[in-house]
Amino acid sequence: MEEDPVLQPLPELVDVAEIASMLDVSKQRVRELAARDDYFPPPVARLGSRPVYSKPSIEAFGRWWSRTPGRPVGQAQVSAELTHIAKDTRDLDQQTLRMVYNITRLHDLKVDPTTPRGQSLFRAIERMTPQQPGFQPRYDADFFEPEPPDTRYIRLHAKCCAGEDLSGQGGGLSQSAEPQSSEPGGSAGSRRSVTRPAVVVGSQAYGLEGRPSSRKVRVATAATGARA
Repeated sequence: MEEDPVLQPLPELVDVAEIASMLDVSKQRVRELAARDDYFPPPVARLGSRPVYSKPSIEAFGRWWSRTPGRPVGQAQVSAELTHIAKDTRDLDQQTLRMVYNITRLHDLKVDPTTPRGQSLFRAIERMTPQQPGFQPRYDADFFEPEPPDTRYIRLHAKCCAGEDLSGQGGGLSQSAEPQSSEPGGSAGSRRSVTRPAVVVGSQAYGLEGRPSSRKVRVATAATGARA
């Protein structure tokens, strides 16, 4: 006798009016934000003509959203980088990753324009609280090499990120990487074990809308060297 499949509980849903109340903005402003799909959570369904959204996703957006008016400095660069993080409107966690990366990356570039994008992605993944168990972030591993914040990042973010764990040893979606030799044929102990974000491993990387591209996926081992 076949067992009944385990049904995942549906998230609480909210419409535009409820989102406006949650974010303390007008309904028109919510519609404007929704049109900027670089980071606003996508609707999960429609009730008649009304889009409805996952309340936890909107709450996450509210936590990370910068209310600075106008187009943020550096948005063109970050939008280009987002094309290398899979966009999948059916995957709320993947869309949340894009949102958190957008906000994290803009902040990192404002603090230090030389911040490697791999460090920003690592931080975005650590900051996430996935709604589905076992979520694996999808991104172009030929473009991103996630790595923990180095000493320069930690020093420059000491004030603005006070209270956050910048060590790269936090929880979230991270997993322990095995010690690797920094030189071919070197000893395993020449690089300490670090924590790096998980990545979907397969024969292909993922591009826009979650479609596989022709690029090969590789798992980038997080380096621990410090910038000046």
